[in-house]
Amino acid sequence: MAGGVRCWGGNHFGQLGDGTTDDRPMPAASDVLGGVEAIAVGDYHTCALLMTGGVRCWGSNQDGQLGDTAVATGYLATSRSPTPSKTDVLSDVQAIAAGSAHTCALMKTGGVRCWGGGVATPPTTDWLSDVQAIASDGNNACALMTTSAVRCWREPGMSAAATPPPPIARRRPTYSATFRPSPWATFTPVH
Repeated sequence: MAGGVRCWGGNHFGQLGDGTTDDRPMPAASDVLGGVEAIAVGDYHTCALLMTGGVRCWGSNQDGQLGDTAVATGYLATSRSPTPSKTDVLSDVQAIAAGSAHTCALMKTGGVRCWGGGVATPPTTDWLSDVQAIASDGNNACALMTTSAVRCWREPGMSAAATPPPPIARRRPTYSATFRPSPWATFTPVH
């Protein structure tokens, strides 16, 4: 299937999407979801951006990171979905990013919407606008603005009521590094 998703690794919360909570050392034999343009993986959840612009998620929902209303709190929360959602939790999306327990979407309009971190469903209005790219990791998320400024925030600030962070001045790195190969490494040129 074109644009198919196959996952492997730890699966205690169903984050592999295969309908089980069994760990997999190798990819599944079949796709858990098709028609996918991109995926984003958090600690215990996975979300897929469909070619249609929709977003579907699976795995742990302990902090609302799946984008539905079935949230249970705590590390061993039982609120989870071991298969991809059957309906989109958000539409008109151009990019997604996931952190430990949150998910963010860059809308086709250039707006950003985030959920998880205690916010159970995607907001209905953009939290930031004029964004060209998003990234997320751990408890943080960042947006590259169309002005080339960067704005970053922590997971508890994901609610629609929060004030967007001020821009961070974008600077070019001013470091230099010298590469010294390890005496144990062997390098073979590729022609």
